Amino acid sequence: MALYGAPIWADTLRSKSEALLRRPQRAIVLRVARAYRDNSYAAASLLAGSPPWDLEAKVQTAVYWRVTAARREENWPAPQEIQKWREEAREVLFERLEIPGASREPERSGRCSARSKRMGGTAVDTAQHTREECPAWDEPRAALFTVIGGDLSLPALIRHMLSSEEEWEAVTTFSVIVMTQKEAAEKVRELSAAEGQAGGEESSQRLMPP
Repeated sequence: MALYGAPIWADTLRSKSEALLRRPQRAIVLRVARAYRDNSYAAASLLAGSPPWDLEAKVQTAVYWRVTAARREENWPAPQEIQKWREEAREVLFERLEIPGASREPERSGRCSARSKRMGGTAVDTAQHTREECPAWDEPRAALFTVIGGDLSLPALIRHMLSSEEEWEAVTTFSVIVMTQKEAAEKVRELSAAEGQAGGEESSQRLMPP
């Protein structure tokens, strides 16, 4: 429903209207992708399999007018050709998902930061570090490499996810493994913090004079 009649209104979108369109989708994709609230909207939308609605609307618009122009010339494109046009439009527009600074967004620490502290390192657990460098994820990353190669930059991941079902599944599997384990570690830390706080309050009460 969000994209109904997209060829009519997509070209009129401005920053304010794009923000209004993305706000409800952000809430949806964060829940579907089981991502943290401070994860980037672009990454969460890809993991959830729901590309940003404003960009998808522009993809639909580009394909609609291309098909319309072809039919005016009595050239009736086959479904395979239309699908190819759609993929080409997505590849061009989705390059906008490489938001400046997005790869440096701080994420809640997972196994990486704990291991870094034990080794005396100073690595920051960012989205880019998680994807490309963190030794905690060497095994799932190696499995991902065998399917898509060694380029794990955000534009490269977008291209791979759009190129084939196998590559989409490989990226999704890696992301689910990482996010599931990070989420579990976060819950353990929150529980430990809550138990520590409760223990501190109990100790304070025992020390209070009658």
